[in-house]
Amino acid sequence: MIFGSKESASAYSAYFSFCFEARPRAQTLSAKQQSEKQVEALEASVRQRGGASITANNSLRTSLPLPELQGVQVRRDNEVVRVEMPADSLFLPGSATLHQGAFPIIDQVATAVSRMYPNQIIVIEGHTDNSPILGGPGSSNVQLSLAQAMAVYQQLTTRHRMNERQLRVLGNGMASPVASNGTTAGKTRNRRVEIAIYPETVSGLSVARQ
Repeated sequence: MIFGSKESASAYSAYFSFCFEARPRAQTLSAKQQSEKQVEALEASVRQRGGASITANNSLRTSLPLPELQGVQVRRDNEVVRVEMPADSLFLPGSATLHQGAFPIIDQVATAVSRMYPNQIIVIEGHTDNSPILGGPGSSNVQLSLAQAMAVYQQLTTRHRMNERQLRVLGNGMASPVASNGTTAGKTRNRRVEIAIYPETVSGLSVARQ
């Protein structure tokens, strides 16, 4: 499933939060209720594509393991594991064109994710800083972030043969910074592609990898 268009980045952020985020949307929702709502939304998206079903993580006390990776940041976001790949290490400036240095990074991440999370829902999220886009694969940060996420998706599904039913693609633009855009270092970190691994699993996946 792919998210991204000419709508505002804030609208994408709100929609994604409803469908996928593990963060509570209201204090009155328990963790169990929140997980159930998340799974219902994911089930609906998979039913539209057919052939697989979502299984809830019924043990909220069991956390996904964290991979040990070099050159990328790995963090836990409630129940979600996030692998943060710097866009500057993947793409030519202001574009969705992968440069040669990207392939060792993507290969390392793909190998670990495939091995450790063979059935989990995985969302490939593109993120930008708040700088205006001048040309390139679209006229907005959302379009650029979506194009970058799609470039990584293509590598995961073709080069590494990950099952596309397991994957979702999101162009989040500048809506979800992890650092201040007021500094050069902050802007650099905000330009990223994240691999977000959710505790929910997809059953009925056929393993295409050899």
